[in-house]
Amino acid sequence: MSDTPLIPSSTVTYHYDSYQDALYIHFRPIEEFTHYAESETMPGILLRYDIEDELVGVTVENLSEIEPSALNAEKNMRVYALELVTALVERI
Repeated sequence: MSDTPLIPSSTVTYHYDSYQDALYIHFRPIEEFTHYAESETMPGILLRYDIEDELVGVTVENLSEIEPSALNAEKNMRVYALELVTALVERI
């Protein structure tokens, strides 16, 4: 599945994997090794870091349980992803 730009002409992309029930948000193309850390303030959210510990993405596990309305339409998925990125930026 290909990534969809979150904002037109942006390197921030997202895609939803229905098999894994996970939403992946990438802040830039990821071509190197990454590692994850659980968010201490947002259950079900994994923060993805590159080898230099820069935040490069976010994974939302069990999206259908956390935010079922995001699965109703593509527009809702984009809105949820934008809200999530905004909330993360405010907490960092």
